[in-house]
Amino acid sequence: MMSTSKNRKIVFNIIVLCTLSACSAKVTVVTPGADASSPTPTATATPTPTATPTPTATPTPGPVTAGQVTVGSQSSCAIMNGAAQCWGDNLHGKLGNGATDPSLVPVEVSGLDSGVSYISLDPAFGYHSCAIVNGGAKCWGQNNYGELGNGDTTESLVPVDVSGLDSGVTMISTGQSHVCAIVNGGAKCWGHNPFGELGDGSSDESHVPVDVSGLDSGVNSISNFSYYDTCAVVNGAAKCWGKNNDGGIGNGTTDPSLLPQDVSGLDSGVTSIVSSYEGSCAIVNGGVKCWGANQYGQNGDGGTTQTLVPTDVSGLDSGVTAISVYYDTCAIVNGGAKCWGRNSYGEVGDGSLDQKLIPADVSGLDSGVTDISVSYYHTCAMVNGTVQCWGDNSQGELGTGDTTPSLVPVEVSGL
Repeated sequence: MMSTSKNRKIVFNIIVLCTLSACSAKVTVVTPGADASSPTPTATATPTPTATPTPTATPTPGPVTAGQVTVGSQSSCAIMNGAAQCWGDNLHGKLGNGATDPSLVPVEVSGLDSGVSYISLDPAFGYHSCAIVNGGAKCWGQNNYGELGNGDTTESLVPVDVSGLDSGVTMISTGQSHVCAIVNGGAKCWGHNPFGELGDGSSDESHVPVDVSGLDSGVNSISNFSYYDTCAVVNGAAKCWGKNNDGGIGNGTTDPSLLPQDVSGLDSGVTSIVSSYEGSCAIVNGGVKCWGANQYGQNGDGGTTQTLVPTDVSGLDSGVTAISVYYDTCAIVNGGAKCWGRNSYGEVGDGSLDQKLIPADVSGLDSGVTDISVSYYHTCAMVNGTVQCWGDNSQGELGTGDTTPSLVPVEVSGL
């Protein structure tokens, strides 16, 4: 960009040249019938005032618009300015860039350079990814059970359209071997279904989306970040279904269900829900409640005892806007990040490897956090328009260009 002094000099030169040109101009007037050879009075043209050109400002790049971050098993993805980028492990092509090689820095997901509003990776050991693009659903990666939703079981290294979901999709969630989405306010799922995790009343696998029984409207949150359970928020109430091996359904039993069941005590005030490998959590009236296995303290109640119904997370009774769970749980609280649970790889982000039975502050992230996602090995968050990650980094899942792990947040390169 030109400096101000250089702009002034250029404008001055233009004015001088134009003025001199105007002053030297002459107009010869010839009267009809007169001898053209006779000298005639010469009029000096009055210079026309020359407008000073307005310097054209050099456009500056607009601010980066941060969208969302999601993490999977040793891989991560983020939406920035409507485009999807992923990094880390790339088994079965889950980075979506047409290859299977891992990447230590973010790479563009093929064809998803604009219009992306939501993206999801399985936080456990699934090898597929899904995104919402211009209101439609696309998935890529492993497809053993039809989890790409395109009607077959052939894996794809680049995004493919989910059958019938070309508009109206507002949220999408990937589990280890099944996927669910909110479509025009209703819930649909597809993929593996041995324990009824698709919620259609059967245990039949489906390679295309099927309706979740009874959930045709009012659904505003859905999650299946688990092997065999799924949960949703319906008109402010929590419902779950599936295997329920560790009490993840939250209805006081460990009995499986092929259809959605009410979560005990959560019939109103629920704004978000997450279902993970061995348990679930929900945001209820601004606070957090969790239930399920709790062997690593991921329920955040100060102990490691399994709970079959929702229990309060210690100290988090208000101000919570987002939550994510696996063997650890993380939440955004009044703009800051807190995590708790196993912490074997530093995924809590407090600079230690100590198990945390109640929420601990993530180092340096006391404000500006807008999204957070935790997986088996690491955690990432959106912070003031940047992406920061922490934990294991053996496949480059922290996106720093190397494989050095970090017990505290580090910024992802190139976003």
